Amino acid sequence: MKMLSTTEKGNEFRDTVLVLLEAAGFQCKSEIRADFKKADIVATRVDPFDGIQTTAIELKNLARNVSKADCQEFLIEYGRLVSQRTFSRAWLIAAKDISPDARALIEAVPNLRCFSMREFKRALLSFEPYLSDLADAYDRSSIEKYYISPQNVTGDDMETVIGDWAQSSSTTPIVIIGGYGQGKSTFAKHISAKLAKQILCGGNGRIPLLVPLGEIFDEQSVDGLVGKLLASQARVEGYHFKLFRELNRLGHFIIIFDGFDEMKHGMTPAIFTANFERLLSLNEGTAKLLFLGRDTVFHDAIEFRSVIEGKDLTRAGQFIPVPGKTQCRTETLKGFDVAEARDFVERYFPIAVHEARGKPEGSEFDAQWISNRLGFLLSGKFDELLSRPVHAQMLCQIATEPDLNLEKVSKFLLYDRFIHFLLHREVAKSGRFRGFSLDIRRRFNNMLAWWLWEQGGASTSSISVIPDALFQQAIGGTRHSFTVPALRRELIAGCLVIKDNSSVYFAHRSIQEFLVAEYLFENNLLKDEAPQSLRRTLRNLNPEIISFLIGWVQNSRSAKTTTADWFDLLKRTDARSIPLSGFDLFVQLKKLTASTFKVPSPWDVFIDYFLQAGATRFIVRKEALPWAKAELASKVLASEAGVASQLAESRQSVAASLLFWSLSARAAKSTADCNSLMEYMIACLFAREPVRTIWETVSESATKQLRLSAGESLPEGILFDCIARGAPKNGKITVDIERAALACTSAINVSFDLSDEFLKLNHAHASIDVNKVIKIVDQLTGKEASDVAKQFLNDPELRRRVISVSVRL
Repeated sequence: MKMLSTTEKGNEFRDTVLVLLEAAGFQCKSEIRADFKKADIVATRVDPFDGIQTTAIELKNLARNVSKADCQEFLIEYGRLVSQRTFSRAWLIAAKDISPDARALIEAVPNLRCFSMREFKRALLSFEPYLSDLADAYDRSSIEKYYISPQNVTGDDMETVIGDWAQSSSTTPIVIIGGYGQGKSTFAKHISAKLAKQILCGGNGRIPLLVPLGEIFDEQSVDGLVGKLLASQARVEGYHFKLFRELNRLGHFIIIFDGFDEMKHGMTPAIFTANFERLLSLNEGTAKLLFLGRDTVFHDAIEFRSVIEGKDLTRAGQFIPVPGKTQCRTETLKGFDVAEARDFVERYFPIAVHEARGKPEGSEFDAQWISNRLGFLLSGKFDELLSRPVHAQMLCQIATEPDLNLEKVSKFLLYDRFIHFLLHREVAKSGRFRGFSLDIRRRFNNMLAWWLWEQGGASTSSISVIPDALFQQAIGGTRHSFTVPALRRELIAGCLVIKDNSSVYFAHRSIQEFLVAEYLFENNLLKDEAPQSLRRTLRNLNPEIISFLIGWVQNSRSAKTTTADWFDLLKRTDARSIPLSGFDLFVQLKKLTASTFKVPSPWDVFIDYFLQAGATRFIVRKEALPWAKAELASKVLASEAGVASQLAESRQSVAASLLFWSLSARAAKSTADCNSLMEYMIACLFAREPVRTIWETVSESATKQLRLSAGESLPEGILFDCIARGAPKNGKITVDIERAALACTSAINVSFDLSDEFLKLNHAHASIDVNKVIKIVDQLTGKEASDVAKQFLNDPELRRRVISVSVRL
């Protein structure tokens, strides 16, 4: 690296100050002579009260702190120019700190000021009120009294990890990954408040900016997002995005984006990636960016590494950096271990008791009862439940109820009771209208949770845009004397959301997810709406909501009836483009109740495959491959005998199995896996008895052709339609998997949303080994069938005589 000369360093320092001044609205000129003195910079700006103010600036780019002696010349020369009103004022800006004696000397003279570079940047954009608010909010929350610093999966203390990174020269953004309730937001608040307090106490660190993406990510640009936080909410004096960006480029901030997963809901992977890259556009110069969120927003490791690590997967299976893409460093949180969970409970439970009973912490209150209750909480019965900090906190709050039998608490019952517990406190507050029962207020909460969730998974909203109808539906026919505005205020006041004068938001996303599930369960998955609405509903489900829905079914007295209703609703829905992520609900229901449709349906086939795969994904895991092969063979090779209705069901079952295999091949992680799956599928089709009949017909003469019957020859139609027309090359022949999948979809009128974040299709074609296919056919049904497959695969002219017709059952 080239070493800069003293002059070059001075010019670089001057240019940095110039850029900041111009971004702050000053009109600047450099190297301006006035009388006997040449000022490094002259900056002019119109003050709303004092008019045009001209500031002369002297720069001291010393490698050491500025001493009293260094300031003598500035004091004499600029003191005279200011007193003569050549300039309105004069500033000395130093690269390093300024000694107390030097500062006292300069600032004793009217209109003379001195700043270190750090002080100058902070003076341009004042963050003291914002930092005070950060620190005060943290102190009011009492988090510090029970806070336990999380660790990453390798056992490193995350507070130390982030502290070291903040002090280092590294500008690589860090992404902290953790599941729901693992303390990500608490950690973000803690680290922000800690850094804020250091600065407020005179420290030299970066200014922390805490950006809650779940609350304010409705802006369409980075400057809008930052402006909403700093100008609208925090009211940072002097804010302008251009100035903010220059300060950020110079390493003035550490920007903490909390909840990047909360901006994903309702977005396609492409839109989410684009939005994430918008945030990464702030990674300029010596900026430091910290992100926190759930990893469930990513389809798989390939998407994760593309978005977070800036790497793409080559066809040969290598992850390579993409030029121009930011490569982030990842840290994954681990949950509480047993010792940490018990430590948290021991510290937090006494606080929760005193808060619940309205007594100040430290007062003498039921000390023996608290000790006994703690003994039970720490007995080991709840260790599994306590692995997530949010669960540990909720359990402590619920355990403050003296009559609660803690032995019967599960995750689902924990949330149910906690929400009841919170609402009971709201209803009991003075000034609440007693005519609105706890049930009414809970119904309003779950209606609001669902209404917000439908707005792209939002957790926050302006109060003014919440529909009046939502308030009216929540109270039903309950008598009251409220006007419409008063009714809105009353129900909002008793809601489980954080409120200010204009907006509401759910502070805990998991509580909102529980209430969304509650609303959907109470409304029978919106059975009374048009069946087509089920697709929209399923698109709004995530794993947590599905888990809570299963909890509602498990704790329902009408589980079988509810399950039957939901499967019936699926059957009556236009079954095209069902989101795979939401379809997992039906897979979990089958696992729970072992019942699905009253009559056989193609969905049964997919559910069985997904259950065996261990996930609602188009993937055939190695351990499930023998079962999957046997299942495909049994369906495809089954005898087509029986009455018409049984035949139709059998063909739908075959088409569904073929669609599962086709999509699994398309979604395979490697080309080899894709080819292997298609080799087995094509072999099963060639092993069918009707293929031998077709061969006998078309091999009678060179001009003989056969048009397959649309209603009776679906598997054969798919077989001859998807294999390439040409001869094998190097023993391989191409299969059009996409064409096969479309034929199956058309046949059964059932399909999945191919843009679903959980359905990533990597392959449109497969290259199958002819000899492998022939060998599999021989293993399935013998030499006669394998000989027919051999002739068809090696003779393109023979295949051309078979004319397939698109089919729909």
